[in-house]
Amino acid sequence: MKVIIATKNKYIEYGLKFLLKDYKVSIASELFSLQRRKHRINNGSSWLIICDERLGGMMRYIFQGRHFLQLRVEELKTLSQIEESIYSYMWRYNTTVRPLSMSVMVMVFCSVYHEYSPAYLAQMANLNVKTVYTLLSKGERRCLKGKRIKYLSGVM
Repeated sequence: MKVIIATKNKYIEYGLKFLLKDYKVSIASELFSLQRRKHRINNGSSWLIICDERLGGMMRYIFQGRHFLQLRVEELKTLSQIEESIYSYMWRYNTTVRPLSMSVMVMVFCSVYHEYSPAYLAQMANLNVKTVYTLLSKGERRCLKGKRIKYLSGVM
């Protein structure tokens, strides 16, 4: 099981990383950086996602088709509460949807978390703007059903 912490509060990230030192913990902003666009994520892994309310929709969308459990950081108080959640909560796994590729995951994450425009994403990733739009629209077609990517952040 791998743990991902997705929040914009660096103090919460540091505290949770310290509490969960026995687990393999990744910070979402590091895992989904533009440099890791070509890396692969193991589809057989289980993911514990600890995120704040604003990023919850995006993280649920990014990990569709994978085995994951999502917890809201606002509801967590102790390490025992996190461990109890791991063993007693319902893990999600949607077998009807194919998992997103790492390129699509990174582009969606960067456009929502960092609020980058597609033109800036293309410049930073050294890609054509049309390629970035293609990756984002591929992500939108998977399960958003006509809604835009910005919908995931609660902005719109």
